Amino acid sequence: MSIIKAVNLDLNKVSFSDVKTDNHGRKMVYVNYNGGKIMVQTPKMYVPNGIKRWRKKDATDNKDDSFELELSFGGEDKEDKNSLEIRDFHTKLEQFDDLVKKTIMSKSKEWLGKPKVSMETIEDAYYSPSVKIPTDKDGNILDYPSRVRAKLDRERDNSDGFTGRFLSNKRFKTPVLIFDENKNPVDLNENTFDTVVPKGSQVICVLELVYLSITSKVSAKWKLVQSKVFRNQQSITGYAMIDEESQQEDLDTENDIVEATKQLSINENESLEEVEQELEEEEEEEVVEEEEVVEEEEEVAPPPKTKGRAKRGVQA
Repeated sequence: MSIIKAVNLDLNKVSFSDVKTDNHGRKMVYVNYNGGKIMVQTPKMYVPNGIKRWRKKDATDNKDDSFELELSFGGEDKEDKNSLEIRDFHTKLEQFDDLVKKTIMSKSKEWLGKPKVSMETIEDAYYSPSVKIPTDKDGNILDYPSRVRAKLDRERDNSDGFTGRFLSNKRFKTPVLIFDENKNPVDLNENTFDTVVPKGSQVICVLELVYLSITSKVSAKWKLVQSKVFRNQQSITGYAMIDEESQQEDLDTENDIVEATKQLSINENESLEEVEQELEEEEEEEVVEEEEVVEEEEEVAPPPKTKGRAKRGVQA
């Protein structure tokens, strides 16, 4: 099984199997690429939500959870090398979507149980494309770049629950591999997913196109095999507090430096008593200045309210 860059994906080598039915009665079509699986490496792409967990509102456990990584095509309008690769990847996926839709139309009886289906009907009702256009809950298109979603498969335990691990191959129990930008492996599980791939980071991924799922719609299942993560440097995902001990050490060091600087500035003719007096006066001045600042801050009145300004809604 070879991995190819997404921009080098040759759709002439893509073929589809006959419809298969699993033990649970679910229908699917396998996608072959030159006799094997489709494994593509993406360009470096932005992940607005990091790894995202979906959980039912009234859920009491993780049994029905699902996980996905949504990669944004943002930046494809630029002219640097990576942006051009994002644009090419976007185009390749749109061409793949077109290929699937044409195949649905030619095999509508086998795939959908319908003798004839128009392209318009397929686009409206029977196909969920790989290239997702963001919409709100009412179906209105949002002003965000389109995206592609990759699922994360979970490992089951012997009691029909889940171990917390993610797998790229269930048969061989191969884990999803995550690396930092220095190529160091990072442990990924259901307790660490949101810190390992946090919101606003960038990733280069290896994605596998597993099959086309046929339910009320035909949709492609892309799954995450491995990823290299470039964290958003503006986000804080670990412990970043200044401990009192560390703060006191910093203050002591700073005081030592100040004291040494003052000692260096002492004129040879000045007595130690004169220097001590100067230091005491400086300390008194600093105390007065601090008190004045506090008083000024306490006396500052709140800014006047702007007339006619709409009230903000309360976020749920």
